[in-house]
Amino acid sequence: DASKCIVSGPDVPLEAFKPVELVVDATNAGNGKLTAEAIGTITGTVGSVYVRELPSGGKHSVHLHTTTADIYTLAVRWAGKHIGTSPYTLNLHPPIPSAVTISQAPTQTMDTGQSISISFSTIKAGRGSLVATCTGNKTGEVPVKTTEREGSIWDVKFTPPEPDVYSLSVKWAKQHIRGSPFQLNLMPLKMDCVKAIGPTQKEGSRGTVELQVITKGAGKGKLVGKVSGTHAGVVPVQVVETEEDVFMISFNPPMTDFYSLEVLFGGQNIKGSPFSINTLLPDASKVVTVQATPAELSRVVSFHCNTLQAGSGVLASSCHGDKHGPVQVDIVKVDSNHHTVSFTPAVPDRYKLRIEWSGVEVKESPFVLNLLPIVPYKVGVGELRVPSSVGRGELVYVDLDYSHVGQGATTAVVKGNLVGHIPVDVDTLSEFVRRVKFVPRIADVYHLSIQFGEGHVRGSPFVINLLPPQSEKVELLELMTPFGAIGPITFLFDTSKAGKGNLSIRASGNATGPLASQARMEGTGRFKAWFTAVQPDSYKVDVTWENSHVPGFPFTINLTPQCYPERVVCGQPVIRAVGKPVVTTIDTSKAGKGILTAQCCGRNSGLVQVEIENGTMYRTTFVPDVEDIFDLRIFYNDIEVSGSPLIVSLLIVKEESKLQVIEDQDYTIDLSSQFVTMDGRIKSSTFTARPHHSTSLFPLLPQPLSSLGPYSALSRNSSSPPHSLPHIYHTLPTIAPPIAP
Repeated sequence: DASKCIVSGPDVPLEAFKPVELVVDATNAGNGKLTAEAIGTITGTVGSVYVRELPSGGKHSVHLHTTTADIYTLAVRWAGKHIGTSPYTLNLHPPIPSAVTISQAPTQTMDTGQSISISFSTIKAGRGSLVATCTGNKTGEVPVKTTEREGSIWDVKFTPPEPDVYSLSVKWAKQHIRGSPFQLNLMPLKMDCVKAIGPTQKEGSRGTVELQVITKGAGKGKLVGKVSGTHAGVVPVQVVETEEDVFMISFNPPMTDFYSLEVLFGGQNIKGSPFSINTLLPDASKVVTVQATPAELSRVVSFHCNTLQAGSGVLASSCHGDKHGPVQVDIVKVDSNHHTVSFTPAVPDRYKLRIEWSGVEVKESPFVLNLLPIVPYKVGVGELRVPSSVGRGELVYVDLDYSHVGQGATTAVVKGNLVGHIPVDVDTLSEFVRRVKFVPRIADVYHLSIQFGEGHVRGSPFVINLLPPQSEKVELLELMTPFGAIGPITFLFDTSKAGKGNLSIRASGNATGPLASQARMEGTGRFKAWFTAVQPDSYKVDVTWENSHVPGFPFTINLTPQCYPERVVCGQPVIRAVGKPVVTTIDTSKAGKGILTAQCCGRNSGLVQVEIENGTMYRTTFVPDVEDIFDLRIFYNDIEVSGSPLIVSLLIVKEESKLQVIEDQDYTIDLSSQFVTMDGRIKSSTFTARPHHSTSLFPLLPQPLSSLGPYSALSRNSSSPPHSLPHIYHTLPTIAPPIAP
């Protein structure tokens, strides 16, 4: 049992070239053999070891003889197992300060009062002792504690009382070790002042990668770069100070790979560290794109693109509105692997944003942003499809086109008169087309309600009648015939209660024979049927619903109307002035069916356009633009009516005016006028105007008699009725200047 061996020694101090002795007491260790061997850790020299049993019995002596200065490892075993603290490290080498190494470096930035610990390995430094002292530039000397532990490791600890630049002196056997004295800058670093430019790669996937780092104003600290590749592993990196506080970090990629460059300043990562360098070939499928802001009119819409795993490439983007064409797109490179793509939609439209990585569209591109308004009636509604029979799982469906509306939700509800509510589905067939469908359970009348946003689409709710055809429940809603004997004849039927079926129409005239006729569905439960009468005739019309007669059909339509142009009554034209409409009312209520036309011609000015408002009471209107006598001719079914032509005269003969002062307090104006009457005759009239009050100022002339204020008008020698006087004075020219009393 090797654990029961008792070891004493070796003798101290140990010196090179002198024997080293251990005494091993194996009295209680049972049967076994003591063996020993030694080897130098620096030179590899094998030491001479002698083992002999002492006369006292159970004890052995182990002697090590060396001829080379070295640090030896002495292994002592009992029955093949180590005893005591074997293997023993015997330092038989003179001190080598340069062989002392730092096994654990300190953190260079910390809070005031925090302990700093640095560990040194002296395993290859020979015999000696480690001594350390510390001095701050401002603080002065700082206490240092030095402790040796197993494995020739020495721990040096001190506590900086305040931020300062400290000098740590470390000596081995009274000589400075390599790097001593060490400068420890414990002043706070201004990491915000550290700037990085790059990284950039020279041409080719294995070209040199460079990153420039500027530390001006950031304080004193060591700049370190570390590079590793996903497959290449750790890659050598160079850090060169090209000028004061300006560094160039570079490395050469050994293969196409994804590399991570970590940059530390004073033990802290600088902004952007670790940097990603992708020398792989571009792969657009690995670009990760996320919409960062919602799509709203007149607000910036942004997408974030992560190209970390997409290889080396160039990001490009374009945007196009369906209605308004190209839109400007901005691309901002955040860092080597992140970009922001943005644009501003200014008007309602459907925008398509394409994002490419080295000429290839990324996943999900183009991105569609629908900013059209949600208008239910603009949803395109296709033909409603109904099954030929019920009970075999056949679908009722209708396709909806959303290409002209914004982004919105579609909801659908189906209810049968007998079965109540049943399931309905809305499937997406393509980017703009959705299908609303359901399976009718039994023969019933179903009501399909489809809403987009907050309103019904066109035609909703739809009535789907899957009951057996019942022609007796078809109802004629409206019959429209032409004004004359020629034109379309249209029927509108309600088939919502007549079950599933189709409407047919046949028409023939006594003289004309069979005519082309058509029928089609006009919305849910509505059918429109029509044919065209080509001449006055008696027409027989037959309408069927699934080959069964509709109630009231066949029946005959007689299009041989009676027309009485002589019963047309023309009213008196209402004349105002040149440039004002002349309106005439014409009554055709007792003249039968017909079409009214009118023609107007000035005797000197030629034809004038006439507008007609239809109805049993017509209104003809024309606007004379010159003084003339106009003939207005009225026709009914191309026959001139009685009283036509109507003579409309706007011809004015200029008048002479006389002003006579009776006395200082009384004034009288005598106006002698000639004018043209409605029938074109020239007549004359004289008017006298006098003030009611002698102090009144004489008014300006001319002006309508109705606006003469305190003046009154008397008609003398006039064959024209008083009511026509205003019309005459509306057209009088100025005949006198204003005159004071």
